[in-house]
Amino acid sequence: MVILFPVKEKERQFDSWQPLIFAALVAIGMFIGTRLDDQLPDDMPLVFKRATDFEHLEHAVDAIRYIQNRYGEELDDEALAQKTIEDLIDGLDPHSYYLSGYDYRYFKERQQGSYDGIGIDYETLEDTINIFRIYPGSPAEEAGMQSGDMILQIDGQAVSGADLEPLEVYEIWRQAGNEFTIQVYSPRNGQTENIDLEKRTIELNSIPAAFRLDDETAYIKIERFSNDTPRRFVQALQELIGQQKRDLIIDVRNNPGGNLQGVVEILDQLVSEKDELLVYMDGKHLKKTEYRSTGKILFPVGNIVVLVNEHSVSASEVLAGSLQDLDRATIVGRRTFGKALVQEMYELGNQSAINLTVGKYYMPSGRFIQKPYEKKSKYEEEVDKRPLNGELACQDTTYTSQDSPYLSKSGRVMQAGVGVVPDICVPTLGITYNKAWRPLEKRFFKTIFNFFISNRAATEQAVMTGHLHQLDISETITDFITSDSTATSLLSEYGEAFSEMIQHQGEATLVWLVSGDVAYYRYNAKNDSEIQKGLEVLKKKSNSKLTSHKDQL
Repeated sequence: MVILFPVKEKERQFDSWQPLIFAALVAIGMFIGTRLDDQLPDDMPLVFKRATDFEHLEHAVDAIRYIQNRYGEELDDEALAQKTIEDLIDGLDPHSYYLSGYDYRYFKERQQGSYDGIGIDYETLEDTINIFRIYPGSPAEEAGMQSGDMILQIDGQAVSGADLEPLEVYEIWRQAGNEFTIQVYSPRNGQTENIDLEKRTIELNSIPAAFRLDDETAYIKIERFSNDTPRRFVQALQELIGQQKRDLIIDVRNNPGGNLQGVVEILDQLVSEKDELLVYMDGKHLKKTEYRSTGKILFPVGNIVVLVNEHSVSASEVLAGSLQDLDRATIVGRRTFGKALVQEMYELGNQSAINLTVGKYYMPSGRFIQKPYEKKSKYEEEVDKRPLNGELACQDTTYTSQDSPYLSKSGRVMQAGVGVVPDICVPTLGITYNKAWRPLEKRFFKTIFNFFISNRAATEQAVMTGHLHQLDISETITDFITSDSTATSLLSEYGEAFSEMIQHQGEATLVWLVSGDVAYYRYNAKNDSEIQKGLEVLKKKSNSKLTSHKDQL
């Protein structure tokens, strides 16, 4: 998603009934004094609402006051306020929504790019919390914890074998003080010990992998667009390209979006011409705002390929669509999600917020890539239906019409209203889009994780020496398929392709468990059809330029 963050107005004191009125008014429009994120241009005006704009809401306000003052039983003001907000926002577009509790905290952490914790990723497997990742330099690493360790208690409260839901476990983590004790069981030595820990700020890396695919091509994976993404992107360019011109593959597949300002800063480093229109926003209460290039690039990026798929959303679509309109990149993959609505977040206290659509963004050609959203149910199901029309196999030509009035910088026809249509479609077998695979994937991860725990030393040696082929997991995978009816059914439906997919996924998971994100993406790259197509595109462009140069000589 594309998010703008308004700065909250000065806190006020409210009587017990006023949160209900507050909820009703805010859900319809932003309060007087609300302003847009200070990262936007200085001349962006405040978003004001006159008191008369709310006259039509007087009946709703009167009703809330009447219920509060006259209802014959006790009212839970907080619950009623939350229900009021949710009901009001439910009638708006699909991307306006109310966030509270865990959802709100998780969203804020991802946007700001950090959280307070000990630096672990964990999964509850068979009613036990299993640690499968330790962040480098984190309190957990300093305490000697390793992947495979199991957390039994947090500050004396049982979290394994206690039949707790994931959200309940998260709340126990959150409510623990800055300094707390956990009880850990280690399968490595069969011992249980208490470990004292102190929470610290843990950075979430929005760019989990950046490396060279070959001498001429760099690869950068952008997982989401948060506050730290432009800085990390420039650091990656410095390390991988420096002052020697190289081609670049940017991977925004499965990227849910994020901060618009971050996308603009990245685009500005990829467009060398000054004053090029990169993207613009407009809305009923939002002044039209154009973002243009400065021409001040730091590193000489050559040809660009952007990898997209049906789960590339919003801010990632801005990146792909803008570079496509400017003929600066070749878009490879499959049609993106199709979201071009701009949200503004308004905090309601410290535990909740409204994420409200306040405008639309447009590509440099003027095209609006938002897909239809009048019917929410159809909108939410649209991506799931793409395997049925042949689109994932690149057989559907519905989205390649030449009737569009929007043209790229060089005059190519650009499609509007359907997301970003790639220049080169790369098909997928669709196994991972089969609904039967989704619950199966977690069971498969558990199987591979258990294999890792039981064969840690051999697995680590095989991964570190590059001899993963010597680590035979075929028997484990065969047992998994034959013992799981869903896996057996998928094998029958997809044949050898299913076996090959989970074999590779199992090996890649072991690489990730041992060596982390960069090693995982490196391992996947050689079997990634979209990355390989991107390399092919870039090689052709380089050869074309070389031939043209020879002709001139």
